[in-house]
Amino acid sequence: MKHLSLKGFIFSALLPVLLFSCTKALELPEQPLGYEELIDVYEAGIPFIEAKYTSSATVLSFEGRKVSIPSNGIKINDHRSSTVPAICRTNGKWLIEGEFCGILDYLGVADRQCCPVYVWIDKESLHMVIANGNRYHYPAMVTVPEEPRKFKIPTLKITTTANAPVASKDEYVNGTLLLNDADGTYGEKNWLGNIKIKGRGNSTWGMPKKPYKLKLEEKTSLLGMPANKDWALMANYSDKSLLRNKTAMKVSEICGMSWTPKMVSVEVYLNGEYLGVYDLCEHKEVAKNKVNIDIVKETDNEGDALTGGYYFEIEQNTDEPVCWWTWKGVPMMFLEPQYPSDKQLEYVKDYFYKFEQALFSDDFASVANGYAKYIDVDSFVNYFIIQELSKNVDGNTRKSTFITKERGGKLEMYHVWDFDLAFGNADYFDSNVGNGPQNWWIKSYGCQGYHSGWYWRLFQDANFVKKVKARWQEVKPKLELVPDFIDLWAAELQDSPVRNFDKWQILKIYVWPNVKIPGTYQGEIDYLKEFYTERLNWIDNNIDRL
Repeated sequence: MKHLSLKGFIFSALLPVLLFSCTKALELPEQPLGYEELIDVYEAGIPFIEAKYTSSATVLSFEGRKVSIPSNGIKINDHRSSTVPAICRTNGKWLIEGEFCGILDYLGVADRQCCPVYVWIDKESLHMVIANGNRYHYPAMVTVPEEPRKFKIPTLKITTTANAPVASKDEYVNGTLLLNDADGTYGEKNWLGNIKIKGRGNSTWGMPKKPYKLKLEEKTSLLGMPANKDWALMANYSDKSLLRNKTAMKVSEICGMSWTPKMVSVEVYLNGEYLGVYDLCEHKEVAKNKVNIDIVKETDNEGDALTGGYYFEIEQNTDEPVCWWTWKGVPMMFLEPQYPSDKQLEYVKDYFYKFEQALFSDDFASVANGYAKYIDVDSFVNYFIIQELSKNVDGNTRKSTFITKERGGKLEMYHVWDFDLAFGNADYFDSNVGNGPQNWWIKSYGCQGYHSGWYWRLFQDANFVKKVKARWQEVKPKLELVPDFIDLWAAELQDSPVRNFDKWQILKIYVWPNVKIPGTYQGEIDYLKEFYTERLNWIDNNIDRL
């Protein structure tokens, strides 16, 4: 359902806080009932299970614990069947979907002395934004169904106008899309609409099985995923398990990135030709249910407005209109805005320069003057765990790395992307690292090589190492369940891999940059699980030695 109206939100959700903010704006705010308990649960790392509503209270269930919040306490907004409203701050006040909610910024105030701005549940977990800018994304219980769902995986039948070929990453071709979910597993059984389609990807575009980008005429929910116009079809040609991207997104979800792209396995036909099994995936872009930030306007060229928001990609191919290399040689691109003003470009380049100067200074570990002044450290920790566990050859701040900077905020590793060459599927690591599940990769290698880059320097700070160790212990129990998900997804594909590998007869041959060639689809699944498990165990056995 849609979030409460501004009036309803102000007077039923946080009345004590708002009255206090209006009369004593310069003093510390009061907290509504339930706020302290929610912070206690978060700090204890207890997974969230569900919320139930009664006339007198909201009962939040966590693993081994319940928190009952009376009706005059924190309002827990229910977004299980809709998107979460955009939450941002400007001119010293917080906004909900562009409306001032009456709560002031309390930048620098400790979490426990602060107050909540907006609290909500969605299909995945519990979330809270507080007035000092911190965001709480509660860990969710991770359970695996005992039996895989038995259904026919959906099909996408794309027909271009006059059967025109899709031969470019730059030019769209018009066409139609017929999506069929035969068993209604994800909702509607059929959807037919006009689309545009073009190629996408870098090295993957040069492979026989092509990846594509789809653009719908209107925002539409496909296969239960949030409504959008832009979608990606991931081909996974080199990844013969067809599941490495799904595996990485599950790890991302467990680690609590601000956004984890959703994806569903489908079979694709283009102009009547069967192309195989793909991942239909949310495309990476700024949107309320994706990269949820407010992008700077063309006129935002001074003061606080100049500080954000921005959406960047680290990508050595530098194929966006505005690109630059940082002082330490990291290849950066503007995704949004695509064409920053001169002052915006100057501000951003200077911000990254100051960050790298601080990171490589003698005082780099200082909270006040070091790198922590410029980055959201927790997001850098989560990104490290995802990339290191997957041993993603592209994950060493070289390619497919996505960073945001909100207005008045710090650099955040916002989401991850592109893992077909991860989890033991890249044979070109150097001898110091090797192609197997052993040895540190992200920790030791930046985009300029061995003992270079942001993470190499971050690991020289004892406090950063401490954060990594603590976060690893928090997420490890859920990470240990991921091989069960791999089995589940493989079973749900049923006989579609047979058709995929009848089309692309590559199971028994080397496809760049395969490390191992088991020769069967089940062998590919077994190898993925084996690598994942051995990698997780290697990190667990060596993390205390960092």
